[in-house]
This record gives sequence, structure tokens and C-alpha cells, in this order.
Amino acid sequence: MEAQGKAADLRAVSQADPRIVSPDDYSHTQAIGRSLRAEGTLGIVYPSVRHPGGECLAALRTGIVKNCLHAAHLEYQWNGLGIEAVFEVNQVL
Repeated sequence: MEAQGKAADLRAVSQADPRIVSPDDYSHTQAIGRSLRAEGTLGIVYPSVRHPGGECLAALRTGIVKNCLHAAHLEYQWNGLGIEAVFEVNQVL
């Protein structure tokens, strides 16, 4: 996968604001994402919470992602509190 376009870079600011890389509470970063998306930002680059030294790209608009390989259709089962199960949906012809 390739990314092309302008993305907000939260890598440096995450060192000053640890809420950006909180593994347990996404409310702060979700608010940042909503605000940046409303401003027209295409994506957000941020440090991986789960993989030290890794980096992530949140694509807020599909135009930022290029040369993607479609791997699967997934269906998520929500129980009102959280995701209970994930199913891969296979098309039958």
C-alpha cells in the first residue's frame, strides 16, 4: 500500500501529549481525528501504540491510499457494548 497526499503528523506531538498514544482510551485521539477530518485532512500519521518504533497511518479520506490490495470483506457483530465476533464474508456465485 502507498499513501499520497497531505497527512497530519502526530509523531512528535505525541511525546508531549501521552493521551495520543494511550493503549486504553481512544477518546482524545478520536476527537482529534474528528476535528482534522472536518478540516479536510486526508490522514493522520502517528506512532504505533502496540508496536514500539512502528508508525501508523489513519486514512480519513480514501484518496490518500493508493495501490491497495483488497484482502477480504469483514463483518463485525456488535452486541451493544463491543465487538463480539468478526466474520470473513465470502461471496458465493
